[in-house]
Amino acid sequence: MILKWTDAIVYLLISENIISENEKDVYRYCVQTFLFQGITYGIILFLASYFDIVALTITYYVGFLPIRYVAGGYHASNHVRCLLLTIGIYALAANMCLVITYKFIYPVLVLNLIVSSVLIIWAAPVDHKNRPFSPREKERFKRRSYIITIVIIVLSLVVLTVSVKMSVAMSLGALSAACSLVAGSIQRRKEQLC
Repeated sequence: MILKWTDAIVYLLISENIISENEKDVYRYCVQTFLFQGITYGIILFLASYFDIVALTITYYVGFLPIRYVAGGYHASNHVRCLLLTIGIYALAANMCLVITYKFIYPVLVLNLIVSSVLIIWAAPVDHKNRPFSPREKERFKRRSYIITIVIIVLSLVVLTVSVKMSVAMSLGALSAACSLVAGSIQRRKEQLC
């Protein structure tokens, strides 16, 4: 269905002379990615609303998205796998936020922040096979990754004064992004060996 919508939108753009025929593959990829991301985050928003955890979800993504955007990470082989992986990891993190007891909240928060920082320092940044970094870009994205990590840590500690669970959600977002970096780093090493 998404592929039909994608083709319909791209052919509409071509018929309206907004894009040329030789640009259709790039636009097909972009439209398809946009539609899948919309569906993915629509499902996540629905789940967050249904389980009344919208604030936890927002703080999770405040910890996740900046690191993922600046540092890169793992890329699934297709959009469906990306959708399933994204929703699965989100559901796992949301479940952890809901079931964690207050006895373990502070150790989990500290452990999340330490482990995510170490993983980000070790693995960031991860480029993509379609867009490898120059040495200069790699250094720039590495610095930005470190800065974002420090900001997330400070923000987690500030949020801690408002809500312990929201702070844990943010730290889980950072940890998820850091794990994605490690997986992406391993993925890139395998691609470069081939």
